[in-house]
Amino acid sequence: MITQITQQNFAAFLHKHAVYLFFALCLFAFFIRVYDLSGTPAGMHADEVSGAYNAYSILKTGRDEHGIRFPLYFEAFNDYKHPFFIYSMIPSLFFFGLTHFGARFTSVLFGMFGIIFLYFIISRLWGKNAALLSALFLSIMPWHLHHSRVAFEVISFSFLFLFGVLCFYKGFEKKQWFFFSAFLFGLSLYSYGIARLFIPLFLIGMAWIYRTELFSKKYRTTLFLCVFIFLTLSSASYYNSFFGHANARFAVVSIFSRTETPLTMFFLNYFSHFSPEYLFFSGDKQMNNHITGWGQLPHYALLLVALGLLFLWKQRHRKEAQMVFLWLLLFPVAASFTYGDLPHAARSFIGAPAFAILMSLGLISLFHIVEQHRIFSTDVIIIIIILVLVLETTVFLYSYFVIYKETSADYWLAFAPETVQYMESVRSTYDTVYLSKKGLDLFYISLLYYLQADPAQYQSSGLESFGYHYCDMDTCINESQHNLYVFHGFELTIEGTHNIYYTTNDKIAVKFFG
Repeated sequence: MITQITQQNFAAFLHKHAVYLFFALCLFAFFIRVYDLSGTPAGMHADEVSGAYNAYSILKTGRDEHGIRFPLYFEAFNDYKHPFFIYSMIPSLFFFGLTHFGARFTSVLFGMFGIIFLYFIISRLWGKNAALLSALFLSIMPWHLHHSRVAFEVISFSFLFLFGVLCFYKGFEKKQWFFFSAFLFGLSLYSYGIARLFIPLFLIGMAWIYRTELFSKKYRTTLFLCVFIFLTLSSASYYNSFFGHANARFAVVSIFSRTETPLTMFFLNYFSHFSPEYLFFSGDKQMNNHITGWGQLPHYALLLVALGLLFLWKQRHRKEAQMVFLWLLLFPVAASFTYGDLPHAARSFIGAPAFAILMSLGLISLFHIVEQHRIFSTDVIIIIIILVLVLETTVFLYSYFVIYKETSADYWLAFAPETVQYMESVRSTYDTVYLSKKGLDLFYISLLYYLQADPAQYQSSGLESFGYHYCDMDTCINESQHNLYVFHGFELTIEGTHNIYYTTNDKIAVKFFG
């Protein structure tokens, strides 16, 4: 097969078979996103469990865990989650139940549609070859693959944004698409907190880039209506940001509340997202966003991104190139206003498709350089590229599904199912089961999730109705009663009567005294 490809003009081959290649690519991208979805990452992060259980609660009762009927924002862990992703999980939970697969499958779909939307965007801007390569690089990108497999709300923002950009460009063919674009951009503000800053800045930049077209007599009325649609739809989001709960998380992590030099911190944060160490080698420092030994992009992307930037700079007069530059300049802005744990893969995730575009243009540029200077045979370059892509992707998939699954298990609370199972197995033999308010304050949502707890019962009677109580262990321990006391492993130095260990080391995750 490789011999047949190398005997033809590579660009002509891609163009001729673009539909079949894209279909095959989608099948492969779907497979690596759905494979072992319940087991990799191992366990379920508290944010995943919280979103899933609240979606399950809405499905069963029309209310969230706190009994609020169809809330606009979901209270969780002294924070408020955005509604779009949680409501989007409901169909998956309906078909697959309150399971790891059911909770994460929505992310798979959003990730897949993101790849498809990017293909059609780039097909319009740079043709099918660049579109196919962009979709390929996004589908095998560590950054995108990981966030397409976990139930974090950021993937829904990427989905809505790419859909909105596609509708924007289709609007130049039929005006009605502009209205869909405005609606999607407005809706994206309810998907992830970063959108509230990124989207308006991006739209202002796009209005400037396409000012000749958008402010012409042909589109003036359409533009006015689109602005009205966006402002109307986004008003509740911004109102909640300033006067409600939507900004609760930012108030905690903001550089304005955590440092005396916010301007300096902003620029340090901003440029950290462009560091080669972050992008190509080490990635995010947090284990739930980081695959050991890998950056956010594959290693070979270092060359392709550099060539892609050079390619764009040479075409900087084109509006399409200006759009990608705008995208690249803006993707770290919102994240840079936050303190700690930066650069942050989730808060800057909206940049992942832009880097896929750069990589595709960089590869096309590489072929142009080879053809112009005749450094190597084109056939040799094609074979080398295919081998590099196959080998690095294979190594990464092994790193992710084997090594990362093991090394990150503790960060994904892989010990939680065993803990809940043990508590349930012995609960009837004790008068009361007490959980430490200090060390296990967030564990209640994992308990509800793994118990498959009836949401209506929890809303009306609380955790106590399932036989569990939270308390301050300094005051509630009563030796005259036959109770079971459950602590976080690091709360006490003495051994428990039963211990649950972290799955990847010999340290104790949860201690029981009874």
